[in-house]
Amino acid sequence: AEGSAGEDDLREGGLAVGGPLVGDDPERLMFRLAVRRHASDGFRKNATLGREDTNGRDEQAARLRLAYNPNEA
Repeated sequence: AEGSAGEDDLREGGLAVGGPLVGDDPERLMFRLAVRRHASDGFRKNATLGREDTNGRDEQAARLRLAYNPNEA
């Protein structure tokens, strides 16, 4: 897990977890989930639009990975 804060009301953070999904054979099926969020008000002034928050960001992302390793006979 990580997080940070800064100027222009910047807030961001992320979290990742993972592990086995099959208890008796932990390397057979594994997962990893990662989520991230980034938000800021922005700081550039846009004279055309008459706004000061045109490069503000409000983003979320998530990723799920599954790894399947079949047993060799």
